[in-house]
This record gives sequence, C-alpha cells and structure tokens, in this order.
Amino acid sequence: MSKIGKQPVLIPAGVTVEVDGHNVKVTGPKGTMERHFPAEISVEVKEGKVLVSTKGSGKYIMSIFGTIRALINNDVKGVSEGWSKKLELVGTGFKAELAGTILSLTVGYSHPVKIEAPKGITFKVEKTVVTV
Repeated sequence: MSKIGKQPVLIPAGVTVEVDGHNVKVTGPKGTMERHFPAEISVEVKEGKVLVSTKGSGKYIMSIFGTIRALINNDVKGVSEGWSKKLELVGTGFKAELAGTILSLTVGYSHPVKIEAPKGITFKVEKTVVTV
C-alpha cells in the first residue's frame, strides 16, 4: 500500500477543488488545472482536504494510487503558490543580465545567449542566481 497515497492533500485558502465523475478541477489565484483519474481510484473532498482511495487491490491500482495523490497535490501547489526554479551561475566570467523580459546569459560562448520569457513566466536575477 502506498504511504504517499494515504496522506490527505490540504487545500489552502483561496483554492477550490471540485470532483466531477473521474475528473478533478483545481482552481486558485494562479490559474486552473484539470486532471482525469482512472475509475479504480476514488477522490473526494472533505473538511478542506482531498482524500484519495482505491476501489480494489490490483497491481495496476496500487501502482497509480500514490501517483494520482501526488499529481493532485502538485496541482494544488501550482494554482496557489506557483513554481520556481533557481539556477546558480558558477564560473569565471559567467553572468546574467535582465533587460525587460529578455534574459542575457554570458556562459562561455563567443556571444551572449538571449532568452525571451514566454507568457506567464518571469525571470529574476540576483548576482549569480537566476530565478525562473
């Protein structure tokens, strides 16, 4: 039995979770996520928590039980806090500069590498750390 699957997913303030048949819709300040889950998995919302359980005990069901719970948890985190990734530049002469929405990286090439931020993505540069 999955140890991850048994844990409830806490729903923070400002986030709503709706279960409709075999679909879960998570809505929050940063957007909306929808996810489909197999018929062998049961998802319900109770007292500000999302509970995931199984309708059986087959090998396939047990293999996706924890995964479905983790995916729902990731959806809740994504619509409430959002996601970020940090890149630390380590090396002589390596640097990053931000001009509007264009990130310019000097990382050993003969020319700077320029990356334009896609819609919904922001860059932040602090000395040698780039946060996406």
